Amino acid sequence: MSKSVEGLQVVRVDEYSDELAAGYGQLMPELSPKHTDEPVSKQRLRRIINSPDRELFIATVGERIIGSVTMNTIVKPTNEFGWFDNFVVVEEFQGTTVAFALWRQTLQWCREQGLSYFEFTSNRRRERAHKFYPRQGAKVRETTVWRMDIPEPEDT
Repeated sequence: MSKSVEGLQVVRVDEYSDELAAGYGQLMPELSPKHTDEPVSKQRLRRIINSPDRELFIATVGERIIGSVTMNTIVKPTNEFGWFDNFVVVEEFQGTTVAFALWRQTLQWCREQGLSYFEFTSNRRRERAHKFYPRQGAKVRETTVWRMDIPEPEDT
């Protein structure tokens, strides 16, 4: 059983603050070593918060942000589903109930949106996460993820 965290709260973010930008930025190196712990830009964070198809949830203890997840609604001609992104818990709280609380909030949000599933990718180096996901019922899909970097326009 995971260790409970006293004072843990998971909240839906609906307003920008400089403290939020700084605390959220502190989580980013946990996702990838290429990210810095600089505050998330005001423009980007407001875009996330104000999007009608996106929700940001943070896990806190007191004033400290210790985890987060961003949920997106993907609307296609044939269906709608959730896209689970930037799921992260600071290292000292990994193995506690923080990840489970964020996951539970994600499931609730999907139900509220009328979504029957969500998808996500996860970096191979995130070994703890790869143990967590199957315990929650997630399954690996057989697919290939592609990326296209947008080139600068050619001068004509």
